[in-house]
Amino acid sequence: AAVTGHLVFSTVHTDSAFGTISRLLDMDIPPYLVSNTLNLSMAQRLVRLLCPHCKQEEEFSMSLLPTNLRLDIQTHYKAVGCEHCYFTGYVGRKAIYELIPINHEIADKIKINNLSVNDLQFQSLKDSALELFLNGQTSFDEILSYLLYTNTLFRPLLTPSLLNAKSKISQYKNNEPDAVTGFVVYSGYITNEG
Repeated sequence: AAVTGHLVFSTVHTDSAFGTISRLLDMDIPPYLVSNTLNLSMAQRLVRLLCPHCKQEEEFSMSLLPTNLRLDIQTHYKAVGCEHCYFTGYVGRKAIYELIPINHEIADKIKINNLSVNDLQFQSLKDSALELFLNGQTSFDEILSYLLYTNTLFRPLLTPSLLNAKSKISQYKNNEPDAVTGFVVYSGYITNEG
């Protein structure tokens, strides 16, 4: 539908906005189709917000930060808990976003399967999470996983696990149903016609 000019929204379970591009290619969608039809890739997560009634300011220890990150921050807020937040320290959530608009340059790199996350300039989930933390809206504990995650973004489009999966699929290209799952593979696509 996207090829014929229709606006299509879809969800793909990935770790990041960049991961959506590699996932589409991993699903054997030809790179020229991905580059011609994808306009925007977005990842979003919900981060808990500190309770404004009981959040407590304390000195920030730089030893809490991952080794690849340095912040100029003296104090931060931590969750405490009160009757307003049912003693959790948090009230509500706020979305953090990672957006990658697909321009002509990025589309050309997707088409030749030569796109790296280093080629992109975008606000990552880490950046969005840090913004909430630095504004005192959430705690360090709540965003720590986004700070640690950044190193896993730098992976090639064709991952070793994908190569392993593709080799397993090619074992069944004789169009015989798999004895365990009953699935049949036709030209790399898995169907349940058994």
